[in-house]
Amino acid sequence: MGRFSRCSLVTVLLMVPLILSGCATPKPQVALHPRADADDFFAMLQHNLNSIESLKATASVVYFASEDEAESLKVIMAYCRPDKLRLKGYKSYTPTLFDFLLKGETWLLYVPEEKRALEGDLDELRKLGGPWHAMAAVTAGLLGWLFDVSPPRIEGFVKGAKEWEMVISPVPEGSRGYLTSLYFAPGDIRIKKQVFTDPDGVVFAEVAFRDYGSHQGVWFPREWEMILTPTQERLQVSIGKLDMGAELDEQVFEILLPRAVEVERVQ
Repeated sequence: MGRFSRCSLVTVLLMVPLILSGCATPKPQVALHPRADADDFFAMLQHNLNSIESLKATASVVYFASEDEAESLKVIMAYCRPDKLRLKGYKSYTPTLFDFLLKGETWLLYVPEEKRALEGDLDELRKLGGPWHAMAAVTAGLLGWLFDVSPPRIEGFVKGAKEWEMVISPVPEGSRGYLTSLYFAPGDIRIKKQVFTDPDGVVFAEVAFRDYGSHQGVWFPREWEMILTPTQERLQVSIGKLDMGAELDEQVFEILLPRAVEVERVQ
């Protein structure tokens, strides 16, 4: 076999896996060296989040109250960097249950059934309470929205033998906001658990993430389990259709309220 033939064969052998895989995007990096410091690790985590330019997804949500029977919801998520996030929730065979929008540093919640709308600033998000607050905070944090609007400070970073913990404060300096504790396998940027603590030191939500997949260069979990600690309410979220890099019209991030609905300001 001549030199040209050998080179051609090597080229073909190298190309075959790409052809069979449809020239798939290489999976993004997961782990850093064990000696990586907090800044290195956080930079890699941010890079994963910043790779999400836009997203559209549907999710099945099962809500467990402390005493009532479980309720099944359908949630549609739309996100666009840097600061737009919308969540629309439905019960089975019913009109919109809730419509939630984060845009800039303000949020708007519309509940059509109650003919009620609430709005507030980012640092007043926790005053919503209940599952709406937890779902909004978790989704915003997971997509990096809070990182864009209010770059967080690293408050602590502990590297254990079995688990790494990072504590961040995603609020402007001087604000009295909540802390977020992120838990990882050593060196692995895929968040295993997220714990939210309010300014009084009370844990108000815990979330576990599972079933990570690589989507267009981004690691994203398809299963979340959320516990609202004070009330022991639970939400199980399963991501269905997921479109990274979706083209989204600006109208997706507008809520048109009926004239009869007055917006109440949360203070």
